[in-house]
Amino acid sequence: MTVVDAHTHLYHEPDMSVEKSLSTHDVESIALDYVQRIRTGPADHAVAIVMDDEFLLDGDSTADLVAVRDDTAVFSVAFLVDPLTDSAPEYVAKAAEQGAVAVKIHPYLQELTPETYPSVIRTIREAEVNDLVTIIDCSYGGEHMNQANGVHLGHELARVVESPILLTHGGGPRILDAVATADAFSNVYLDTSFSLEYWDGSSVIKDYAFGYRKLGAGRWLWGSDTPYVDQSVSFNRASDFLDGHSLEDDDQFFAGTATRLFHS
Repeated sequence: MTVVDAHTHLYHEPDMSVEKSLSTHDVESIALDYVQRIRTGPADHAVAIVMDDEFLLDGDSTADLVAVRDDTAVFSVAFLVDPLTDSAPEYVAKAAEQGAVAVKIHPYLQELTPETYPSVIRTIREAEVNDLVTIIDCSYGGEHMNQANGVHLGHELARVVESPILLTHGGGPRILDAVATADAFSNVYLDTSFSLEYWDGSSVIKDYAFGYRKLGAGRWLWGSDTPYVDQSVSFNRASDFLDGHSLEDDDQFFAGTATRLFHS
């Protein structure tokens, strides 16, 4: 079975300070190390999310990353964009020019509260024009967890754009809201990155199984969130999740949906 990891990070350690300044580091070495880690893990292909929202402004770093991507064909790239800057639509267009499959926004880190939504919509309309998936980080936790709500933002975006929207981590304990959003809007998808591991043993996992059945495997993607969760651990956890809840169509969950969504 072909396996696609829909949610990964390039750097080998869980260090957001490096990720947010990736262009100032040795991008080629980081990307080559990343390729080796993917090749020795359970995934045949992966989506790498660049968390440096100014990465594409550095031509040399961009060229190094794109060269490794094209030479190895092991991964696709998604770029974080700051949707509140005046130049955000142009940045999205740059991502498309570099062959990105998606752009990402992070409500938690970028403080995307409801009053900012008009600016976010302006930016994501550019993603729609350029046939890019919009990835919304739906992290839940930490001291500021109530300052932003990725699931709510995804619902509001789905009302005005038709391009695909991926709610990462399935919304954590907001999983039922995420499922209801995806049930209402056919362009909304969910991934299981981080959450199956973090919420193991809680009632949240039963809600993920409910959501999987409710929406069908064609609306779900497996993602590891490596290195924040080890890729092999995540894959085994996801396999146990499917088996333990008698969930079907693992070929869609582990590859088919992601392949269609990201054209990878």
